[in-house]
Amino acid sequence: MGTFGTAKSRRVAVITGASSGFGSEFARLFASDGVDVVLVARRTSLLKKLANELRKKYDINVYVYSYDLSKTENINKLYKAIMRKKLRVYYLVNNAGFGEYGLFDTLLEEKVASMISVNVAALTLLTHLFLPQMRRRKCGYILNVASTAAFVSGPFMAEYFATKAYVVSFSEALHQEYASYGVAVTALCPGPSKTGFVDNSGIDKLEFFNGNLPLAKDVAKFGYSAMLQNKPIVIYGKKNKNAAILSRLLPRSFVRNQTLKLMQPRK
Repeated sequence: MGTFGTAKSRRVAVITGASSGFGSEFARLFASDGVDVVLVARRTSLLKKLANELRKKYDINVYVYSYDLSKTENINKLYKAIMRKKLRVYYLVNNAGFGEYGLFDTLLEEKVASMISVNVAALTLLTHLFLPQMRRRKCGYILNVASTAAFVSGPFMAEYFATKAYVVSFSEALHQEYASYGVAVTALCPGPSKTGFVDNSGIDKLEFFNGNLPLAKDVAKFGYSAMLQNKPIVIYGKKNKNAAILSRLLPRSFVRNQTLKLMQPRK
């Protein structure tokens, strides 16, 4: 455990999807700055391994909660557990999320429902729960992990792309709404990265999602810095930025067709 400051006086960061990828890298960034972390994910063994690493290397307090955030009751359980410990949450990183590749009507109903629950509902509810204490203190940071998918429609991943469009819109609105209260809200929009998402979502066979992808730690560092600078929306990588700009300037029909080519399954 950390030796400087009591648990009640130290700043805390809550990180969802913390067991791997961007989430674990965000945890390391906060820990390196002396911030205590609350790690949230389903995979208990990975969370405990990361927690041990952070405690030993950075001498901070680490709290582990294994919850499936697709269930609303777990979001409330998580919040109440954190409040019982009287932790001062200054940072919230809504990183948990997943995608699924395939014709929309062929996806399992459970996956369709869970994607909305995790990518949209959990992010929204956790933000709603932790914002009041940030507003009262006139200090807080919220980083919502979106995607470059937010700027276009995505054939064969229609629901995932739509959820990320929500994250960007929601984050940008709150950035304006809470600016006068000292609360920074940032949407991080990475493109394809080395996080495990590609394999888990079933898009590993698409050419666009292979090759020399950026490392999770580089993307996380970029997003972490942007959050501390109170930037509303940040896109990682020059090519991704250019693509996002072009998607707004070019005819929507052209953008749809180009995206379809990238997402088209191989025959």
